[in-house]
Amino acid sequence: MGIRHELHLQKQGEKYLKPPASYTLSPKEIEGFLNFVKSVKFPDGYAANISRSVHIRNGKLMGLKSHDCHVLLQRILPLGFRGCLNKDVHDALSDLSRFFRILCAKTLRLDVLEKLEDMIINTICRFEMIFPPAFFDIMVHLVIHLPREARLAVPAQYRNLSVLKGNVRNKARPEGSIAEAYIVNETLTFCSRYLRGMKSRNNQDEESNDEVHLHENQLSIFSRRIHPFGQPLFTTLSWSEYNLVRWYVLNNSEELKSYLCEHENELRKEYSFIQNVATKQKEHFPLWFEQRIKNLKLHGSLEGKEDLYSLAMGPDIRVNVYSGCIVNGIKFLVNQRDIRRVTQNSGVSVQGSHKDESIDFYGILTDVVDLSYIDGNHVVLFKCKWFDLEHKKTIIIDDDFTSINISKTWYDNDPYVLAGQVTQVFYVQDTKLRGDWHVV
Repeated sequence: MGIRHELHLQKQGEKYLKPPASYTLSPKEIEGFLNFVKSVKFPDGYAANISRSVHIRNGKLMGLKSHDCHVLLQRILPLGFRGCLNKDVHDALSDLSRFFRILCAKTLRLDVLEKLEDMIINTICRFEMIFPPAFFDIMVHLVIHLPREARLAVPAQYRNLSVLKGNVRNKARPEGSIAEAYIVNETLTFCSRYLRGMKSRNNQDEESNDEVHLHENQLSIFSRRIHPFGQPLFTTLSWSEYNLVRWYVLNNSEELKSYLCEHENELRKEYSFIQNVATKQKEHFPLWFEQRIKNLKLHGSLEGKEDLYSLAMGPDIRVNVYSGCIVNGIKFLVNQRDIRRVTQNSGVSVQGSHKDESIDFYGILTDVVDLSYIDGNHVVLFKCKWFDLEHKKTIIIDDDFTSINISKTWYDNDPYVLAGQVTQVFYVQDTKLRGDWHVV
């Protein structure tokens, strides 16, 4: 047919050699990919321990559940093949991975689904230019119809067929079994919305319920349902650390914005020659705010605002330090405890400001600090080690990956964030850049 000349047989002496296709991996590359998959550590509840399914001697992945296959397809395959496949093959594989990531998201927009329909057609066409015709069976063709099926308002939690298969009780009438089980589940869920004081399908017990409950006039900084766990280590903060955590809590309390603005205006009037007022405010605001609230309490203007007085008086210099914490149902562990486990729960990310520019900070959790205030109020802070992302040589962002160099740290004098501010991430070795480079 005169096509794909790079795959034609090549005569060498009396023998003919068949060149490897662009998607073919050498035995060394297969072993490298399997070692990469075996080394990946996921957060608790994100996926199973996939490393147990890796058989390097046989060169196979065996015993994977459907959810684990989704994790591999959506996250791991593009990363693992990043350093060994050529650009055309890897880009096509990344597009397929991105397609399933968007399609399996918790929320979907109709305009996004329309774009996915065009996107997957182009992706399959690119696959046809790479793989032989025998690769394209009915399962590959099925992918083209998924965006259209999702537009028919199929609930997101039932797009995965394993949920429906679990409802089958009579294999002779699977449709009837699924329909009956679906109605029963919907009915029980509806009825449980009216039950109180007991554990049901809709109401969890208080220990596992991480919803925020506010009583009247309670400050949001004290209302977080955050649960430190582990054997607490009782320690005393140094004076510099105490001032740092006290300022951070005050500066991140939503109800204190008016006080912060008032204090800033006073500083500008008093120190008109100072350009950087923020440094001066960080130094003077805690004592100014404490005195201001004391005066209001003395004149009876703080009735019903006891939490404000508790916040103004500052935390106890003696704190409890924990090795783990559950925030909104997500488990975080300090890095020292994490390195001994097969899972990874110490990666954190928070949005912050650097040189008047909003960026995402990435780091690892080192300590969970529980601050005690009067009247039994508590604030939980995360002490983190932040990776240096100031230069282009330490962070690379493209459409699919964010790669960071973890060899250097920054903001060592500002390691604290509120536990409710962070997002959990996990880090995977970058197979392309290698060394100290990891993908978020």
